[in-house]
Amino acid sequence: MALIVVRHDTGRPGLYGAAAGIVAAQCGARVMHGPVRLDEVRDPDACQHVGTGPDRVASGLLHAERLTGRLVDAIATPAQIVAAAATDDVVVPLDGLLDAGTGFVTDLLRRGAAVGLRRVSAYQDGAVLMCRDDGDGTVVAHAVRDGFGRFLPETHGAGGAEAGRVSVVLIGRPVTHHEVYPGALAALGDATDALGIGVDVTFVDPAAADDDPCYTVLTDFDGMLLPGGAAVPGARGQVRAATVALESGVPVMGQCLGMQTMVTAFARSRAGLPDATMAEIAGGAAGVHSFIPHPHYRLGTGKLSPVPDTVLGAMLVDGAACVRSNHRYVLNTRLLPGLVAAGLRVGAWNDDADVVEGIEVPSHPFYMGMQGHPELSSIPGSPHPLCVAFLRAALTRRDGRAEAENRKER
Repeated sequence: MALIVVRHDTGRPGLYGAAAGIVAAQCGARVMHGPVRLDEVRDPDACQHVGTGPDRVASGLLHAERLTGRLVDAIATPAQIVAAAATDDVVVPLDGLLDAGTGFVTDLLRRGAAVGLRRVSAYQDGAVLMCRDDGDGTVVAHAVRDGFGRFLPETHGAGGAEAGRVSVVLIGRPVTHHEVYPGALAALGDATDALGIGVDVTFVDPAAADDDPCYTVLTDFDGMLLPGGAAVPGARGQVRAATVALESGVPVMGQCLGMQTMVTAFARSRAGLPDATMAEIAGGAAGVHSFIPHPHYRLGTGKLSPVPDTVLGAMLVDGAACVRSNHRYVLNTRLLPGLVAAGLRVGAWNDDADVVEGIEVPSHPFYMGMQGHPELSSIPGSPHPLCVAFLRAALTRRDGRAEAENRKER
C-alpha cells in the first residue's frame, strides 16, 4: 500500500484537492484530507462542499470526488491517514498557502516518513495540470481543465456542433465559480455533454445595484442560473435577477440560495408580498420573511419525498431522490398557502415533510429550484436531471426566439 502527498500551492479553495484527485484516479487510490485554513470573509463559498462526514470541507474537494468516483471523506488526522495507508493506497492534497498554521503537514510528513511516503508536486501548464514525482521528475498524472472548470483526462471538445449553442447567464462572479466554488459550472458542463450542445456562459455580478443596466439585458439570454452560496450581499442581486426571469419567461434554475431568492422574488411579484425578504438578509429586522432559520443546521445527504404530478417530482428518482444540503434557512411554510394560491407549486419535501426541498411555477416556461445542492450530485456521464431539464428549456427558448425572428424577416 502507498501514501502519496500531492502538493499544489494555489491558495484557492476551489482548486484544493484537484491535483490529488488526478493522481488518485490514475492509481486507483482514495483521497483523504486534513484541515485547511480558509478565508471565508474573502471567499464566502470556500467551504461549501459536503462529503461523507459532518463537516463543511474545502469546495475544491469536489474535483477529487468527481475524478475518483468516491465520496470525499471527513477531515482526518495524520494518524488516521497513515493507518489507512497500511491497507489502502491513499493520496493527500497539500497546499502550502492553505495548510499553513494547522500543524497538519508537519505531523503527516513525520509520520509518513516511517511508511515510505511518496511526494508529488503539481503545476499548471496552460490548461493542463501536471503532477510530477519529486524523486525522479516523471509525470505521474495530468488532466486538462475545460471551460466549465472540470479536470478531464484529455482535451474536451466544445461540443454542440450539430445541436447548436445556448446562452446562459450565471448570476455570480467568474473568479468565484472557477477558483472558489466549482460545483455549479461543473454540473452545467455535465448536462451540456449529455445533450450534445454548446453553452456560452456570461457572468453577472450579484452585488450589482438594482438600477444597474446589467439587469436590462438578462432577457437576451436563453437561460439563467442562480447558484448556491454563502455570500449574503449577492442574494439581493439574485432576487432582482429572478424577478426579471419571472416576468420575462427566461428559464431559470436555482440551487440552494438560488431557490430561496426565486421564492422571494415570486412572493414579491405574484403573491402580494412586496416587502418579503429572507431573514438572512434582513439581519434581525422585523417583516415578512420568506426564509427563516431552521432549528438544526442541515448538513449532509438527505432523502427527498417528491410530490406526485409535479414536473420536478418526476425527475427525482433513483440517485436524484437524495440531495446534499448545507444551509440554515428554510422556506417559511406559513406563507405557503398564499404562494400556492398565486401559482407556486412544491415539487419535493424532505423525508420528514417539514422542509420544502423543491419548487416550480407551472405557468412559467421553467422556473424551478431545489433547496439543497443538486450540482454536487452531478458527475461526468450522469448529470443531475434538473440541470438537463434546465438546458432543454433554454434550447426551447432559443429555438422559439429564432423562429420569431425568421417570421419577422419573411
